[in-house]
Amino acid sequence: MITKLKYCLLFMLFSVNLFGQQIPLSNQYAINKSAIIPAFSGYNGNIESFLSYRNGWIGIQGAPTSALLNINGALNDDMGFGFSAITEKSGNFNQNFLNLTYSYHLKFGSNMVLSAGISPMYYRNYLNLSTIQSYGTQFDPMLLNTDNLKIDAFDIGVSFGFSAAGFRTGVSVPQTIGMTFNFDELGSTFGLKRHFFGYLSYLYKTDNWGIEPMAIVRSTEKSPVNYAGSVIVKYKDKVWTNIGYSADNSIILSVGVLSGSSLALNYSYELGIGGISGASFGTHEITVGFLIKSAQTFKPEATVFLPLQPVDGIVQDANLSAKVAALEAQVKRNKQDGMAIDVDLQRQIDSLKNLLGNQVITQNNGNQTNVAIWQQRVVSQSVTFGLMNDRILSSSFSELDKYTQKLRADSDLKIKIEVYTDNMFSEQINMQLSQDRAKSVADYFLSKPGISASQIEFVGMGSINPIADNTTPEGKEQNNRVEFLLSKKVF
Repeated sequence: MITKLKYCLLFMLFSVNLFGQQIPLSNQYAINKSAIIPAFSGYNGNIESFLSYRNGWIGIQGAPTSALLNINGALNDDMGFGFSAITEKSGNFNQNFLNLTYSYHLKFGSNMVLSAGISPMYYRNYLNLSTIQSYGTQFDPMLLNTDNLKIDAFDIGVSFGFSAAGFRTGVSVPQTIGMTFNFDELGSTFGLKRHFFGYLSYLYKTDNWGIEPMAIVRSTEKSPVNYAGSVIVKYKDKVWTNIGYSADNSIILSVGVLSGSSLALNYSYELGIGGISGASFGTHEITVGFLIKSAQTFKPEATVFLPLQPVDGIVQDANLSAKVAALEAQVKRNKQDGMAIDVDLQRQIDSLKNLLGNQVITQNNGNQTNVAIWQQRVVSQSVTFGLMNDRILSSSFSELDKYTQKLRADSDLKIKIEVYTDNMFSEQINMQLSQDRAKSVADYFLSKPGISASQIEFVGMGSINPIADNTTPEGKEQNNRVEFLLSKKVF
């Protein structure tokens, strides 16, 4: 009987070696890139959490069920962290993975980022013999009198990622060392198998639509390579669907929705069309994502979430000029009626064009006084940048130095830097690029002695208010411009 017991245990351990140490599969990567490439942790500047529950191979006894929790976020502009916990029950076995990740993001300009991550891992495989099931086969009662069996092991994973605008690729190698361990009772040695994950995607966006084809490669040491490809289609960053195919003979169908700006829901269904999966009713997976903290500098193309503080609706309105004219008319009527300018109304105008030549300022005693402000707007196309980044080209320095001299000579003089782009990319990308470029110009001025931070203001305007036809190369060149607004109070 004891010999039979050992054979049963050895058979189960062999099964663990083949299946139990496989990192459980998940479709969470469709809305959370760090789930498959930990190096992306914190890339978008947010702190985010995702929880998935997966019920696999429904209709097959002992089929795996798993849960995955992933939390990742930014420590600062260059570093991120990640935590993931995976638990899976497969047949009579329970396996658990705990991972911590430290990531570093090396930036090249405003859009290219090389990321690296290191992920220590704790692994436990547990067999509770008091609740063991035979799944249709007579089981040796001796097992019920045997102590629980468990594995505890440690390992480490490494990962690398690269991002450039909508392009993203990466590789991840969990269980890099391949640590060995022993089951308590048998003294047999087993090892964690090295895994390999590869990821590639490109997000193309218009104002309303986003299309992101992606390819996934999964492999375990001494096991066949599995390929999967899918296409995610988004509408207004609020609703999406994912259709894919995996070389393990399954079709992937997903739908998702973003509720508000910080709650994401995604449902995936995998339909098996061959092998053991073809004998089941498919695999179901539900993922819930929550935005814990929004980034100050947001990268909307890198996350499923939207900013907690959306861009002012006026900026997104196609009839911006008419809106600005209406706001100015309202200010004029208020002035004629002897009313103080509404603070929120004034802030909207200032954030768009700062077109008012005079502002009504309320003093501490509540009385109104008119303060004349001299203003001069200059449209410059001599200040240029690198392709799709915020690096100022050296040919721009002579133009910028003219304004440096003006600011240095008059401490009361202020300059507002407004940067515009053409409409080649989505407005979210254009806004981020123009904001980065405006900051680069501001940093250039502030790097010069004798210039105060109180003299500098900057804003990215994206592709709004074009001054030329965006359908021609010449027009696009004119729309990629910097505008300087010089102002000074004149009492």
